[in-house]
Amino acid sequence: MDNLFEHLYKYRKKPIDYLVQALIFISTLVVATAAFFIVSVLLPGYGVISRFFGTFLGIFCILGCVYLGYKLFMMFDIEYEYTYLAGEIDFDKILSKTTRTRLITAKCDTFERFGEYTAEVRESIKNETFDKLFDFTSNSGAKRYYAVLKHREFNKTIIIFEPTEEMVSDMKRFMKNVSFFKFK
Repeated sequence: MDNLFEHLYKYRKKPIDYLVQALIFISTLVVATAAFFIVSVLLPGYGVISRFFGTFLGIFCILGCVYLGYKLFMMFDIEYEYTYLAGEIDFDKILSKTTRTRLITAKCDTFERFGEYTAEVRESIKNETFDKLFDFTSNSGAKRYYAVLKHREFNKTIIIFEPTEEMVSDMKRFMKNVSFFKFK
């Protein structure tokens, strides 16, 4: 019998994320105000368009800027979901609880190395070259694991994630080749 595990968590924002969101908010206000001023005051003042049409276009410029600013602002509302079934784990990224993107699917039997992601592991792999690094950690202090694998699309890949203990114990069942199964 195969076990299905799903793990969903919200990404904890870093201070830089809050700073970027504040800059997006301020930029949205500035651009919307400038666009409204240009379209509703300057263009009618030079006789390019009528005052009524300029005001109408100015309102649409404000709405467009606010919409784009909102979309950019909400891109920082990130959730990650791990779905594990029968030795295969899928990693999805969910933006604003509306857009889901499958980032990578990995089979446990293709792992070259797997184990707890400690400071010693970080130092030992620091000098290695990886074609792709996926960091699916939540910044919440949960126990982190890593997997190094040769992926068909991304080549040499490292995945850093926070699976549950039940998920880790079931993953071990599918890592049969003991010479490749290394906990560091």
